[in-house]
Amino acid sequence: MFPLWGLIIGLVVGLIRRGNLVRIAEIPLKAIWLVFAGLFVQLLIFPTPWSQPPIQVYVEAFHFFSYALIAAFFVLNWRVWELWAMAAGMGLNAIVITINRGFMPSSADALAAAGRVAAAEALRTPPYIHANTVLMSDQTQLNFFGDWMFVPSWVPLANAFSIGDLTLMFGLAWLIQAAMCRKTDSSV
Repeated sequence: MFPLWGLIIGLVVGLIRRGNLVRIAEIPLKAIWLVFAGLFVQLLIFPTPWSQPPIQVYVEAFHFFSYALIAAFFVLNWRVWELWAMAAGMGLNAIVITINRGFMPSSADALAAAGRVAAAEALRTPPYIHANTVLMSDQTQLNFFGDWMFVPSWVPLANAFSIGDLTLMFGLAWLIQAAMCRKTDSSV
């Protein structure tokens, strides 16, 4: 959800600043396929509202592998400084997930407030795990960096989110609007 909102915010800010949509294609990104591969792995290991995941073994290892693919993308593109905020957000999430054995601590109350009632109930039921989240409690670590904030249920695609997710979203918005508003050399 948050990448979509980051994209929308970036496009709106870029258009307000009279940026050019064509310039988004000029962002000098290497191996962007790594991001899509990482997200694809996550689609294979986590349930969707429509189905159970095709891969249900070694989920923790696949989850870390998906983050490694995306981290490789950031390393290959370290010179695109607008990506640094996105990398920081992903890093925050990766640290929390690693410390919590492959799961992001999530507040059931935040999920319920976002209209994700089924996910909230799944977290409140033993084994207190749903998809890539674990019920936030005294036993989970770094809860402040977990999914405790939420978008209200009346907003499309509402969900609970973390500080890392928020950083990722603003990083993407920054990247998009900066690319749209980048001045090109017109003397060529």
